[in-house]
Amino acid sequence: MPEKEKRDYLALAIKYGGYMETDKVYLENFLSTMTDSQKLRLLLPPPSVINAYFTELYQKRNPQEATNYFFGMSQAFGMLYEKPAFGLEGAHNYELFRFIRLNIDGKAYGFNYINEQEESIIFSELPEKISQKFMLNLSQIFPQYVVFEEQAQTHMKPKKFERFVNQRDLTAITSAAENETYIKFYGYNIDELIEQGGHSFSSETLMQYDPALKQFIIYQNKGNAKPQERPKAVSKAKKLATEAVKKPDFASAEETTLF
Repeated sequence: MPEKEKRDYLALAIKYGGYMETDKVYLENFLSTMTDSQKLRLLLPPPSVINAYFTELYQKRNPQEATNYFFGMSQAFGMLYEKPAFGLEGAHNYELFRFIRLNIDGKAYGFNYINEQEESIIFSELPEKISQKFMLNLSQIFPQYVVFEEQAQTHMKPKKFERFVNQRDLTAITSAAENETYIKFYGYNIDELIEQGGHSFSSETLMQYDPALKQFIIYQNKGNAKPQERPKAVSKAKKLATEAVKKPDFASAEETTLF
């Protein structure tokens, strides 16, 4: 590749590998006899360090900074794997594979990025059926992304929507609005939201969480769904509307900092 497109290994070492500016001469000499593949494998931090630093960013700053860190690293090191799984880190052809470990409802999951558009796959350690409730719970952990299903796998990606209009109440705690492409169902209780907006679940169904309003959202493509309006009434779900927001539980790691 052209020189300007080559990776700057010194910059990678300082930004992600825990090295400092004073290590530049050492690194230049030490890396000079290595192949590109050997350099990447040397400089990429181990899974425990990546997960510990991701968790620190998530808990002390915000989810966006945590995913910015991991996505930036995934791009810089070429860690974009389309078929992730537990047990592959360091395996042949997966030498640079890393993923973020999650504990959701007591079950082990991971996620990694698969392309330059910041799309990621969520995968489980053991076989698990994808459900709308799981996807909405996941959206609460990463509210900067929409969550959707594609080819029997859970995906996340950033997405911007056109302005929604024609807002109307469907129940006491669930509402709907629309734009040219989507009908947006939103409310405080997952079960009632699925009842109202999840009846036409498809690969074009997108889910998200609004942390400012503490509302769950289902976006249905207009070709697949229409809201089923019913009289406003006190729902059995209303008493759950103010239920405390659960915090995500990341897999613990012995290391707590990047360095």
